[in-house]
Amino acid sequence: MENEKYVVTIDGTDCVGKSTLWKKANGVNKNIQIRGIVSNIAYAIKYGRNVQELIDLYNQNPVNYVVYLINPINDKKLEMLYNRIRNEMIYDNDAISKELTDAGNTWKDYEYFEKAVETLKAKYKGKLEIIESKTNDYDEFADRIKLYEIYDIPEGFENPGIKVVDCDIDEFESRAKIVSEFKYIVFINKLSKEQIMTNLYYGLDDEHQTMYNNIFEYTTNDVEDIYDDLEKHTVDELVDYLEDYELRVEVEAKCEVSTWTEVYVPLRQTVHHDSLEDAIYDDNCLMDDIYDAVKDNVYNEEVDIEVENVR
Repeated sequence: MENEKYVVTIDGTDCVGKSTLWKKANGVNKNIQIRGIVSNIAYAIKYGRNVQELIDLYNQNPVNYVVYLINPINDKKLEMLYNRIRNEMIYDNDAISKELTDAGNTWKDYEYFEKAVETLKAKYKGKLEIIESKTNDYDEFADRIKLYEIYDIPEGFENPGIKVVDCDIDEFESRAKIVSEFKYIVFINKLSKEQIMTNLYYGLDDEHQTMYNNIFEYTTNDVEDIYDDLEKHTVDELVDYLEDYELRVEVEAKCEVSTWTEVYVPLRQTVHHDSLEDAIYDDNCLMDDIYDAVKDNVYNEEVDIEVENVR
């Protein structure tokens, strides 16, 4: 293995925990892949596709693979199936029945994976290392692949049988099903949060782009904050987020109110003040009467408010 690089792929039949392990592993090393050459050959065998045509395609510029092939024991399979049914369809008898049928058929698919491995070992020109596992435990996975130097995806891939999709990890598996066309090996080049948000930004209309820009103008949020606030990283989700977003703003508002009211100033108070204004200011009771009059006018009349010192 010295000086050789490998594509590390997590593979196996449906409902064995591949996606859970892959998302965790890909978060540590963005070059870990899911489904690949073994899956393509396995399902080509199952559905009667041209296996030799696929192998000829992959052999045009073969790369080395480490395939982490998951095949849990029956207890584990039943546990995962139970959790899935319990969480998603416990009250839907038809869905449960279908899920049980699909699971039974899926578990039988492992024989095609075994045939695929035999076929590739005989005909594939690149190196193929198979690591069989009964679990999707990440620590075990990390320990068993640590001897292999992993390719940087998508650097150095000139193989016509390989396609690289730039996307978010949550979108990859659905995208890969379309891109693969049942023959291409599809890898993910995981986009950064900044790249994903940039792509979403250019999908917005002018009004929502301005709203998006104003978040950075008026708040301390950064791109990652917005990314983390979105449940789904789609343009529609971002539009809804912008429409519902409220800026928390501190406002200093000044209101100048002029009103007329009558007060009665005892004549004796004028002896000790230079003016009637001073006499009124010095009498708390008179000032209370004026405040009450102002309050009544503010409550009953329209008031012009000047907003200043917004933070």
